[in-house]
Amino acid sequence: RKTKIAIDTLSFRTCIMEERAEEVKAPPENGVYIYGLFLEGAKWDASAQLMAEMEPGELFFSMPCIWLDPILRKDLVTDGMYNCPVYKTSRRAGTLSTTGHSTNF
Repeated sequence: RKTKIAIDTLSFRTCIMEERAEEVKAPPENGVYIYGLFLEGAKWDASAQLMAEMEPGELFFSMPCIWLDPILRKDLVTDGMYNCPVYKTSRRAGTLSTTGHSTNF
């Protein structure tokens, strides 16, 4: 609504923030911050800005805030990016009762 751009022409550029949810003081000018996501079998290396191997004995890694910045789909650069699925549950399964479609993507 803010930019009056058709929603079907948008995508999201993601930026892993340095801050945890409790450290964020204000919303971004554009887009939203999301939090509460976990990586399973990998961790986020903030200094290298890459996914990395987990520490021995750890199963999950709590991600810092992620900024979803709306951008025109035609302007989105995906070279070198990992298209990581997001599941709502650790079971990686689920069905929306109204449509029968998966609730995990």
